[in-house]
Amino acid sequence: MYYALFKRAGKQFRRSLKTNDREYAKRQLNELREEVASLKTQDARELSFKTVADRWKDASAHTIKESTAKRRKRCIEAVSPFFAGCHPTKHHPRPLRAMGERTRLHYCRANFCP
Repeated sequence: MYYALFKRAGKQFRRSLKTNDREYAKRQLNELREEVASLKTQDARELSFKTVADRWKDASAHTIKESTAKRRKRCIEAVSPFFAGCHPTKHHPRPLRAMGERTRLHYCRANFCP
């Protein structure tokens, strides 16, 4: 079994090429490298939570009902202030803690625990 192992922009990519044929593995490796090369790693690191959420909402809008799209939009608008200035690729416990404190005022803990 052949595996692809290489780095791009400081990140390591490792995938099974799912073949025992050397020539086929070389072709698969080249395709995988092209696919990884097309990723925009630096730009993605600088995106805000709101931008990522809006892109997700737009990308999935054609597969869901209008009412679901409206609900998701309201949820994104409600959560966005807690993540202002934060990037989704980095772990930020503070906004989550603040959001938890605010929601505890409105909801009973029993609603969140099974």
